[in-house]
Amino acid sequence: PGAIKTPIWDKSLQEADEFMANAPAALEELYGELVAEVKKYALMTRDKAHPPEVVARDVIHALTATRPKTRYLEGYTATTQRIMAVLPDRLRDWVLTKSSVL
Repeated sequence: PGAIKTPIWDKSLQEADEFMANAPAALEELYGELVAEVKKYALMTRDKAHPPEVVARDVIHALTATRPKTRYLEGYTATTQRIMAVLPDRLRDWVLTKSSVL
């Protein structure tokens, strides 16, 4: 599955905030901008995440269908993850470097 609405998003964001609040000033200076971008992406992903019921529906289908699908992509990030997985390493690195997240 791609991004699914679970408590992991809020827990991770809270732990990142606590870590950065207690981090040395040098760490904030070196990585503060990157952390802010990753946090922004995590918030966006959390807000667009699909409810867990969509995964449950696919699991039930996979277990009960006469001819289940070979792959179930759920959540808006699942398709992107699937595409990224088949890219050659250098192309994947280039895409990640050019993405707005990093």
